Amino acid sequence: QQRELELQQEVLDQQRQVLKEQQRQIQEEEQRQIQEEEQRLALEEQQRQILKERQRQLHEEQQRQILEEQQQQMQRVIELRLEEQRQQYQQELREQQELREQ
Repeated sequence: QQRELELQQEVLDQQRQVLKEQQRQIQEEEQRQIQEEEQRLALEEQQRQILKERQRQLHEEQQRQILEEQQQQMQRVIELRLEEQRQQYQQELREQQELREQ
């Protein structure tokens, strides 16, 4: 009877140890999953930031191109006006020359 009780106690102790080990493994696994999820979220946030930065750079580049195009157009307008003025001046010079020659 006593021996049987001791054996049962041993079996219970072993089962308790097994349960403790299982609980420890479950907690480790939960911790690992939590870390994995945190890493995944951190990575997603990094990717969001990278995307936002790329969009900002793209917008900046588009603005720069627009500005450059506007400057080139202004330059062409100025060159055209200068050319018109030069031709007009040349014409006036010719007309004055012709008047003097008459």
